[in-house]
Amino acid sequence: MKNIVIILLTANCLLISAFSSAQAPEIEWQQTAGGISSDQLGSMTELLSGEIIAGGITYSGISGNKTAPLKGLADYWVVKLNAEGDMIWDKSFGGSSYDYLMYLASTTDGGFIAAGSSDSQISDDKSEEPMGLFDVWIIKCDASGNIEWENTIGGTGNESANTILQTIDGGFIAGGYSRSGISGDKTEAGNGGSDYWVVKLDAGGNIEWDATFGGTMDEGITSISPTPDGGYMLGGSSGSDISADKSENIIGDWDIWIVKINSEGEKEWDNTIGGTKEDRLNSIIPTSDNNYLIASLSESGSNFDKTENRIGGYDYWIIKMDQDGNIIWDKTIGGSASEFMKTAKETSEGDYILFGHSQSDISGNKTQNSLGGYDNWIVKIDVLGNVIWDKTEGGISGDYLHDGLITSGGNILAGGNTNSNVSGDVTIATHGESDFWIVMHEPEICPVPAGLFVDNIAITKATVNWNNSASADLYQVWYRATGTGTWTKKSSATNFKTLKLLTPETTYEYKVRTKCSDTEFGEFSSLDNFTTLPLRTGVISEELNVEIYPNPVLEEFTIEINSNNLQAEKIRISISNILGEEVLNKTFEMISGKLSEKIILNQPAGVYIIKIHAGEYQFEKKIMIG
Repeated sequence: MKNIVIILLTANCLLISAFSSAQAPEIEWQQTAGGISSDQLGSMTELLSGEIIAGGITYSGISGNKTAPLKGLADYWVVKLNAEGDMIWDKSFGGSSYDYLMYLASTTDGGFIAAGSSDSQISDDKSEEPMGLFDVWIIKCDASGNIEWENTIGGTGNESANTILQTIDGGFIAGGYSRSGISGDKTEAGNGGSDYWVVKLDAGGNIEWDATFGGTMDEGITSISPTPDGGYMLGGSSGSDISADKSENIIGDWDIWIVKINSEGEKEWDNTIGGTKEDRLNSIIPTSDNNYLIASLSESGSNFDKTENRIGGYDYWIIKMDQDGNIIWDKTIGGSASEFMKTAKETSEGDYILFGHSQSDISGNKTQNSLGGYDNWIVKIDVLGNVIWDKTEGGISGDYLHDGLITSGGNILAGGNTNSNVSGDVTIATHGESDFWIVMHEPEICPVPAGLFVDNIAITKATVNWNNSASADLYQVWYRATGTGTWTKKSSATNFKTLKLLTPETTYEYKVRTKCSDTEFGEFSSLDNFTTLPLRTGVISEELNVEIYPNPVLEEFTIEINSNNLQAEKIRISISNILGEEVLNKTFEMISGKLSEKIILNQPAGVYIIKIHAGEYQFEKKIMIG
């Protein structure tokens, strides 16, 4: 695949100074969850109810705020929180040995699905014997955490699922790696050490198909993204040269490897992306502009697909990719030590939030010092990858951010694990060696304007009103004649705006949005409309006095307009011949209720019609040239 080169205009560069004042959202609440041993959060999802499910691996028994017993040596552990961060319940899932939860996803029935790996025999929640060393283990639960079905999937070697998502047909697709040949549930031979392994399930957890992709060395899927054609982008990392399914040689120690498959699991193309060192993909998401955003970590400098130098040991590496696998742009973000990005999410405004952890003090893109060891590091970038703000959160020891969400309410939710006790940003005591640490942030978006209404509707103007917001710095009104394509935009520092120079007897649609301090504009209000009044023509009164002289004229004449009320009104003057062809159209501005303009009209002799549009009035008069 070839890179698409984009030349950024100077205007875009000027935006960077505006971003420097943007502030990251404050912490709204936080929760630690764990027992006396080690508990490691790996994934989070928001249910349809708005409640949060956080999941990972537990080595703890009943202790701390963990109420679920340890069933084996390590269990899947799932915690449910309400919107205020209170724990509703916690549940352990597993058998008698090791069960590692890697990923959670919400489902359209209000429940959730969890995927990872297991080497447990039939015991407790495991209903099937292992097929190899470790197998993929998938459990489907309702919103209360009750198991609806579970399935052990694998071959005679090692398998793990690192990601899972619900498909448009109501089924599921899981991806990870496999070290098995044809055996058990694996229908295709392996290519090397470990391969991409993707499994399609129906809604009941039954296998529909599986597919294996790789080269002669090691590959593993870490993320899957759906494509508009019903297929999937498989994202992960590769250590192979050209061999088997790999069409390009390795560039560095490890490269990002994208494989595009159709809805039946057949490969369409692949792309190897990287520099000369280690580059690994952790997440790939679809974006609102029909492209993809890759969240990865990189040790490479500026070479091959990487266009920017390394800042520290490892950096965040963001790649914007089109549907054909071409790189649109890439950005390297980090500090002087090491940063490890885990995932990225798109905001409702089309910006991106990057989630990971950092060991750096103030340097590079880092604007805050480390609080101790590794800290959570959240970064907001714009649609071109420019940093808008960054936020370091943590305690005195190690804090590792592994997943992040933007909730349905617009809040940024960060989840990982902490080794810190009360210190820095950690305000709740931990319970053991390592706890889940879940941090909810205040909404970054501005409130949506409410209470909209229109008054003072006239022939060519109307006033749009809405409720005042204490957090608003500015409002913006978008309006257009219904059925037309182009919006007119007007700003207002108050909670109303008078729209002028409207067309008489026309229906307009409008919407309003708010800009709060140090943020971008928030969501628009719902669309509303109003209709201007019919035109009143030929009105000459104390409101509007018009004189045109001389008449007849040769080529130059004067138009004088006087008004007691129109102190600062724009006046539009148009002149047409008797065929209706417009020969002049100009806009002037009255000063202190007066306008005097000399008009030179180099036109053939004949009758011409002058139309004057002033506020709510239209005046017409015929003049003779010649």
